[in-house]
Amino acid sequence: MQSRRKDRKLSKIISLFNNKGGVSKTTTTFNLGWMLAEKGHKVVIVDADPQYNLTGMILDL
Repeated sequence: MQSRRKDRKLSKIISLFNNKGGVSKTTTTFNLGWMLAEKGHKVVIVDADPQYNLTGMILDL
């Protein structure tokens, strides 16, 4: 019996965090997600800061 794991694409999680405000976390996260989506990857961005500027954004270009 052959394993099907070779056929599956595994998801990767990239986290950007910093406790200090104003260090471009949201901008960097958005730009990184946009670039990955342009390369054909499916991207879900979740912004967990109190402003929730990017929460639930799905990039599928």
